[in-house]
Amino acid sequence: MVPRPERGLADPTAYCLPRGYQQQNIARTRDDVNRTAVYWTAERIAESRRYQSHVYRWAGDLLQRCGLTSMLDVGSGPGVKLAEYITPVCSDITAVDQPSALAVATSLRIAAMMRPIDLEAPPTPDRCYDLVLCSDVIEHVLDPAPLLGYLRAAAGAGGLVLVSTPERARLRGRDCLVCKKPDHVREWARLEFLTFLSKSGFDVIRTRLLPQDDARVGVHREAERSFRQAKFDRSPLCCHAVLCRVNRVGNRS
Repeated sequence: MVPRPERGLADPTAYCLPRGYQQQNIARTRDDVNRTAVYWTAERIAESRRYQSHVYRWAGDLLQRCGLTSMLDVGSGPGVKLAEYITPVCSDITAVDQPSALAVATSLRIAAMMRPIDLEAPPTPDRCYDLVLCSDVIEHVLDPAPLLGYLRAAAGAGGLVLVSTPERARLRGRDCLVCKKPDHVREWARLEFLTFLSKSGFDVIRTRLLPQDDARVGVHREAERSFRQAKFDRSPLCCHAVLCRVNRVGNRS
């Protein structure tokens, strides 16, 4: 099956990206695009444990330190990081994703309520959660507005939202104005993403730059320092994680 291009993508500036940034116009990780191939291969399931592990560890720490008792994982994938970092500290977990991902999570007996949803057009949540996690999902969707609305509704008035995405400048280079990974529709640099979240109704509490994989943060601090001093054009601390609360009176796009 040849993926069908989607039409009508908004100008990149609508997402706080630079004018002229080249987005992808196909959401290649959607189940309805990947009909002829098994996306969650054994290799990809094994790799999923390593990537964004620091974000899940942060979520687990928040659950413990803040006395939070419920969590929604939006775009949970096969759930292996839920099993490692979240189920030991939280018993009220809901995982939402496409059916293919949840089928794997069910086969692995992940201790969470499984709910299939369309991440491009998620429904209204039927409850609120203390913590809503959305780790490296937003870069995959064609229109992030419905997804962000879903996160706001699921967090309610008092919940926390932890969202992560690749940091384009550190991952691709400062001058990159094209989405180079076919699976990603768009990627944000740090300040672009913070501005986009703020305009989408979130108050930023804290941000962290983390490795994409399970490498220790400390081993990359010198490389990050060199990036900030413009000695290097990239940094391995290229997973941008942002902790937010919902801004009930802020402007939303």
